[in-house]
Amino acid sequence: MVVLVDGPGRQISVPAVKEAANRHLGTALPVETIAGSWLTAAHLDDRQGQWVLLFGVFAVLVVAISIVVSNLAEFVRFSRRITALTVLSGNRTIYFSTAFFTLFLPLTIASLIGLVTNYWLATPMTAGAYSEGAAHSGPVLTAVLALTLGMALVVWLWGAYGALRLTARWQPTADRRGPGQGAAEAGRRLSTGPSAVAYWVAGGTPSCRRGDPEPACHRTDRQPGVKGTDSGMPKIGVVVLTMGDRPAELGALLASVAAQEGDPATVVVLGQGVKLPPLPDGVDSVELPENLGIPGGRNAGVAWLRERGGVDVVVVLDDDGLLPRTDTFRLIREAFAGNPRLGVAGFRIADETGASQRRHVPRLGGKNPLVSGPVTTFLGGGHAIRMSVIDQVGDFPAQFFYAHEETDFAWRALDAGWDIDYRADMVLQHPRTEASRHAVYYRNTGRNRVWLAKRHLPAVLVPVYLATWAAYTLVRRPPPSGLAAWWAGFFEGVRVACPPRRPMRWRTVWRMTRLGRPPVI
Repeated sequence: MVVLVDGPGRQISVPAVKEAANRHLGTALPVETIAGSWLTAAHLDDRQGQWVLLFGVFAVLVVAISIVVSNLAEFVRFSRRITALTVLSGNRTIYFSTAFFTLFLPLTIASLIGLVTNYWLATPMTAGAYSEGAAHSGPVLTAVLALTLGMALVVWLWGAYGALRLTARWQPTADRRGPGQGAAEAGRRLSTGPSAVAYWVAGGTPSCRRGDPEPACHRTDRQPGVKGTDSGMPKIGVVVLTMGDRPAELGALLASVAAQEGDPATVVVLGQGVKLPPLPDGVDSVELPENLGIPGGRNAGVAWLRERGGVDVVVVLDDDGLLPRTDTFRLIREAFAGNPRLGVAGFRIADETGASQRRHVPRLGGKNPLVSGPVTTFLGGGHAIRMSVIDQVGDFPAQFFYAHEETDFAWRALDAGWDIDYRADMVLQHPRTEASRHAVYYRNTGRNRVWLAKRHLPAVLVPVYLATWAAYTLVRRPPPSGLAAWWAGFFEGVRVACPPRRPMRWRTVWRMTRLGRPPVI
């Protein structure tokens, strides 16, 4: 036996060695690399292992699909039994909670148990005597967990919405049998049914729940109206916040407010911890002792208008904005007087050329800035809010200080049953700027997103919402300093509480989805 070795870092050419051996020693002499036959056998075992993996994955998928189909079938059978109760009581959220405990939770727990078992079985190979080069695959385990959680989420929503479709097609037994058939039985069931039925007959609607706030629970003809002026139109109060560094722009804004058609509005300018410049006649001023932030300053302005009295609609305007049209307030009065369910009207923000930035259009993708319609949020630079909505759902969240306070208010208004409209004909002219110009932009954005989710989203949607926004932030590729500030704010929001927590109802989630912006995007 002849063993050939080369110097360190060099590799012998196997074909050259075989050629030399055949030439000088004959073709009968075998030439092999060390452990070459062993590697060939190991390669065959590896190929067989891949077949095992293929059939194993297929078998796991078959078992998973069988479990999903079985659970869905059982849930649909159960949902048919409670259809009448949910229709008559209006409490259709029971489908989501039931589907959560019968579909989502078991699949999630099974996935976690499977991953823990896998980790436990593989531990002897990664931590024992045979652990050389062996390690748990973190990316694979994470991908499997994400896939199973996604499947559980899809199955949960699929089952819940499937049950809702059954509810939409449900009819009382007497109606299905035809006129006069089964009337006595139907009357007996109604007379002995749950208290929610009596509540419905007494004046509620099938979508009502006891304790639901106005106007989510009552008929349109029972909506609270708006207080009117002598002409029957609502009165407007204007709130303007300023840091005292834009006196020329503030003067132009106040002049455009004074030029509005109709009865003059009540106008108050609040200085955020600064001394205010001289203001035109008819404009009231309030010098706050410190900078309360945007939501805190607005709350102070609303409180001043409420104490003053006689204001039905609060209009909030940026101090560097301008109303280029003189009929804006007339449009506001007509909008709120004509729609008792209208809670907020958002303005279209346009620059000096009349163009609207993408971030100023409260729709996904920032499309169609010239098209009015219902939306799920509004812009802080220019908007109008019915005073009774503020009385009902509460003030802006002062803890936010800056960023996303409008979304927090909008979600509460939607959950209370109010409408939010984007009005392209109500224009606020505003200089073209970038939101990142503010020193606290990145940190407050990251923190307030977390607070927003913790305050208002159902628990299962909180991680989805935060993961979506984290991915969106990374895709936008902010500067390193901005990204570091964003993550610092994100973890501050996770660590620090921002009460109160009042999760929105699932029908509000569905309503926002139908409006084109589900509360996870």
